[in-house]
Amino acid sequence: MEPIRIPVPTELLEELRESFKQGPMLDMNGLRFLTEDLVDEYNGLKVEIYIDEHPPPHFHVTTAAGEASYSILNCEPLVGDIGKFRFNLYKWYEKNRNLLIIIWNKTRPSDCPVGPIQA
Repeated sequence: MEPIRIPVPTELLEELRESFKQGPMLDMNGLRFLTEDLVDEYNGLKVEIYIDEHPPPHFHVTTAAGEASYSILNCEPLVGDIGKFRFNLYKWYEKNRNLLIIIWNKTRPSDCPVGPIQA
């Protein structure tokens, strides 16, 4: 059975998309390496939380560079890789961690094997 997917709100996605458009970050200080190969790399961006999920609490990121899952608690990579945009994601996560937790908690069905988490 295909999992039910809940997209992250558009305004959060737009913030991350804009960061991707500006180029990949080389570190958490926001230093960027700008190249001409960034055209359309951000178009396939999706950030999703699935409703009936397995532990640990996590979110899924899909970009043109790859797919990956990250812990909601600390943004630790769990599976996959999104390539050179990982620091963009980490910086975005720092600002939006609590909103991801709120979305996670709002979407937990009563029979979900992973319940709500504390912010």
